[in-house]
Amino acid sequence: MRVADFLKKLNIGVKTENERAEIIGVTDDSRKVKAGYIFIALKGSRENGEDYVDKAVERGAVLTLIDKKSELNLPRWCVKVPDLRDKLWDIASLVYDQPDKNVKVIGVTGTNGKTTTVFLIEKILRESGFKCGIIGTIENRIENKIFLSNNTTPGCVEMMSLFNDFAKERADVVIMEVSSHALSQNRTGKLRFHGSVFTNLGHDHMDYHRNIENYFMEKRKIFSKTDGFMLINGDDKYGKILKGEFSEAISYGLNADFSFKIVKDDISGLEIEIAAGNKWKGIVKSGLIGAYNAYNIAASFATGIEFGIEPDEAARSAGLLDRVPGRLERIGGLSIMTFVDYAHTPDALEKVLTSVKRLSAGKIICVFGCGGNRDKEKRPKMGAVAELYADKVIVTADNSRWEDTAQIIDDILSGVKEKKNIDVEENREKAIEKALKYAEKNDFVLIAGRGHESLMEIKGRFLPFNDADVIRNKAKELNIV
Repeated sequence: MRVADFLKKLNIGVKTENERAEIIGVTDDSRKVKAGYIFIALKGSRENGEDYVDKAVERGAVLTLIDKKSELNLPRWCVKVPDLRDKLWDIASLVYDQPDKNVKVIGVTGTNGKTTTVFLIEKILRESGFKCGIIGTIENRIENKIFLSNNTTPGCVEMMSLFNDFAKERADVVIMEVSSHALSQNRTGKLRFHGSVFTNLGHDHMDYHRNIENYFMEKRKIFSKTDGFMLINGDDKYGKILKGEFSEAISYGLNADFSFKIVKDDISGLEIEIAAGNKWKGIVKSGLIGAYNAYNIAASFATGIEFGIEPDEAARSAGLLDRVPGRLERIGGLSIMTFVDYAHTPDALEKVLTSVKRLSAGKIICVFGCGGNRDKEKRPKMGAVAELYADKVIVTADNSRWEDTAQIIDDILSGVKEKKNIDVEENREKAIEKALKYAEKNDFVLIAGRGHESLMEIKGRFLPFNDADVIRNKAKELNIV
């Protein structure tokens, strides 16, 4: 499409000196501009895209769009657009020719369990011959081709670019994590979901939503964007509210439309009996650890059934996924059972600690911290949870961002009643080393909060730091491999 045709279809009657140039892509990040791209110069909370117009042009931008209210003196190939932010979806969809039109989209939302549920659904659908793309916290991927992931749910422009990549790979289905921020900011634009899954709702993001009710109202928006099946955790407090509001929704849980009971729960994994109403009952054997994963397995199994997959096949496929990066992931080759987990909310930390407590014959040693410039209310709650369920707690740094790590730790400790089993070590590497030194045979070491993350943000710098790598290096030094 040429620039002149694009502006005409967008109903912008403006001529530019570059109107015959061909458009091949669009981005709102000047660093991603390539020759033939449109650059959308948006004002953000930290940076102003208008400051990077010249750089975008140098990189080959054939058109720059800025908001009509901008006071910027127009450089070449720059057009003002009324209510630019509200038009992002239409702009990207136009450039990429509606790349979502021939793919079925499944959205998974909730406080915890989104990533594992997405991975499980992908496994079940891929085993039945569907070509799947996934969008989420760990990665954006189709088959074995990975694209960079900056947010759980990308913005409209980046999302359309991903869907364009998926369309080129002939994806049948896209399974995506849908965050509350994305729903609040309408990052999903005019995207329609073939199916949606609600996992649970717990304390998180109160710095943004202010209270749990607002948080819930943003999460429930996914159902107004869903044209097909709706799956709801029937055992969750807010899931029950949703089931009352959306009578057509299907529930999963201990006593639900798709009900389950745990037959076996040990260090080797889970064995779950699932019943699809009165139509089918069978067993799923999974290498995933932790009783809470039974809900993720049930949700993915139900999704497979809604896609027309035979129950026996869905059950078999659900059992094939035995690892999700950073989700109660065991670090192999160590003489001490050591795990990393992404748990960074009070509810998630409680679930993972209670799960490993049932599996351990020894002590539970937990290392965790809290992120800076985020929800401060959850810090003391996480301190209280760790004290209650772990035998030894080492409070340390996480992504402190622009906050002081010591202050974050003080906030965590304000929720602790007694400090008998609590240590403080600001240096996360040293905290992990302390945990490994403290552990004895049959003990469990849990390093929580960061999971798969490979960078730690401190004072505006992103420093290489991966919990699993640190564990392996320290274990080697300490000769516990």
